[in-house]
Amino acid sequence: MARPRKKIDPLLVKKLAAINCSYEEIAATVDCDPSTLTRRFAQVIQKGREEGRMSLKRIMWDMAMNRDRTMCIW
Repeated sequence: MARPRKKIDPLLVKKLAAINCSYEEIAATVDCDPSTLTRRFAQVIQKGREEGRMSLKRIMWDMAMNRDRTMCIW
């Protein structure tokens, strides 16, 4: 008989991936092994990271358009 599946909130995994947490950091937060995340949540993590990058780019774009000198130089 197999061990019952651990319930892991995919929304929490996605939010942690969006702030660029590593697999180990996400695993520690949701109390599971990183290989479990790789096996069950690879697509969720990828999607979260993409959304995080888009959010950061949007903020950087807004700052540059508002003439933030530091952002324009960077």
